[in-house]
Amino acid sequence: PPCPTMQAILRNAARRSPALARAATGATTNPPPPTSRLADADLIAADGVRVDAYDGDGFDVSGGLRVDGAALLASPAFAARWARVSSLADITPSSLALATVLKPPPDLVIVGTGRIGARLPAATLAALASRASIEALPTPKAAALFNVLAGEGRAVVAALLPAGWEEEG
Repeated sequence: PPCPTMQAILRNAARRSPALARAATGATTNPPPPTSRLADADLIAADGVRVDAYDGDGFDVSGGLRVDGAALLASPAFAARWARVSSLADITPSSLALATVLKPPPDLVIVGTGRIGARLPAATLAALASRASIEALPTPKAAALFNVLAGEGRAVVAALLPAGWEEEG
């Protein structure tokens, strides 16, 4: 089942608009009016979600929306703040549950690991291996790969730590 954060996102979307709730399951919708900043449980539908820019603290996505901290994106129409994820240790099967509930399922889950490449926790890889292909890359490369694949119309998820994140120690 989806993690509690994902369940809250989907419930929040259904309360706001049935059309937004359908976006999480692959149905097409008209995009909502743009907002300036995405909160922990905001679900948006946008024509061609993409990473427009990134910095050490977050991301600009889909025409001016700002995600502070980690971001969770799914083509074609989902962008949210990746709540409660601020390090590699926080990347768990539960935090990547979006990849297991989308219809159609993603061709690839791309995880941006911050400033440099890093390995994901073995338990996370093992739990998701049967459900989706996973690629961990430095965040700048992960964002670029997401944009290319989403631009080609592929079903893809990007789970991105900020580009400035680097494991201490």
